[in-house]
Amino acid sequence: MRTFISGICLLCLAVNLRAKDFCSLIVKVRNPQREEVEALVVIKEHDGRRIEQQNRPGGVRFCDLGIMPVTATVGHPACNQVVVRNVPLDWRETTTLPIYFASSICSITS
Repeated sequence: MRTFISGICLLCLAVNLRAKDFCSLIVKVRNPQREEVEALVVIKEHDGRRIEQQNRPGGVRFCDLGIMPVTATVGHPACNQVVVRNVPLDWRETTTLPIYFASSICSITS
């Protein structure tokens, strides 16, 4: 009996460690020329929780989301903000969301 309980505890520990490595969403922000750009990525969950990360090479990973759809926002509301609503998340599968964002238009001055 003791061996059985120890086996269950080891299995639970392995599942828990693997869950910490899992990320349900990766967002990759690129310009129209398909080059990665710097931009603030905001993820909003259905309960209102907001997570902000700066885009970096390879995209940004959001690892502690549930399975409910989320909203992804890139950029400032005053200039070319991109909003993607109802991004589906699947249990134990990573969703990669490419977002094309023309940030250079915002820096043009007249």
